[in-house]
Amino acid sequence: MLRIDRFGPTKRLTMARSLGGRTFYHCHAYLVDGLLIDSGCPCVTRPFQGFLDSEEVTRAAITHYHEDHAGNVISLNLSGIPILAPQSSLDRIKRGIVNPFNKTQPYGLVFWGKSLGGLADPLPQKLETERHCFEVISSPGHSDDMQIFYEKKEGWLFSADLYIAARKIYWRKEENPLQAMAGIKKAITLDFADLFCGHSPVLGRGKEALQKKLEFMEEIQFKAKKLREEGFAISEISKKLLGREGVWTYLTLGDFSKRHFIEGLLSQPA
Repeated sequence: MLRIDRFGPTKRLTMARSLGGRTFYHCHAYLVDGLLIDSGCPCVTRPFQGFLDSEEVTRAAITHYHEDHAGNVISLNLSGIPILAPQSSLDRIKRGIVNPFNKTQPYGLVFWGKSLGGLADPLPQKLETERHCFEVISSPGHSDDMQIFYEKKEGWLFSADLYIAARKIYWRKEENPLQAMAGIKKAITLDFADLFCGHSPVLGRGKEALQKKLEFMEEIQFKAKKLREEGFAISEISKKLLGREGVWTYLTLGDFSKRHFIEGLLSQPA
């Protein structure tokens, strides 16, 4: 499934796998002034190619290497559209690797499809289009290579997966909650209103949404530290604060879990 919506001068591409008439785990890419921010998941390659054929896309910028963001790089290559991506993820994008721990995650193949990889050049510190200038800001945590794009004049933050949800309790094995908190703290110092998230856009009150996420993470971290001081194990802390592991943990064979969130919050900063 691929659907296109317009928000002022920005077009949002909503993409997801359709199974039995239902769609699962939506992801978004954005087109603004000829610049395509992210390419979505490979399971929508055909409609994505139709989008490229019908729109004026002059360049693409990838926020990070995950398959729901870089999954259609090969389509951009075949269409002759220049692609920019984080320097540290160029090789992973080229090889189509979607996870540093397990190249062939079954849940990734089901929800997003297999990424065939593709070629990209390094992102500069600024992305300029005819009407806009985007500051490229490193924001690791969700992944080690993630970048976010800030357009000060318009009050826009294209936040990749910095937000996702205010109360995100399932975290991937590779994610670093402490780095994510630092990235949120840095982002909320910027002057923006519209948060163009890779999964849950918040228009008009984007900074407030990020602030709520930070407050939730700090609250869980505070409570987790107290429980650890009382001698509780990580598994016990996770269960007390977030409940038992749910279906998402089992569907992903443990790659997503509540325990990863607690472990990350209690880890020492790198």
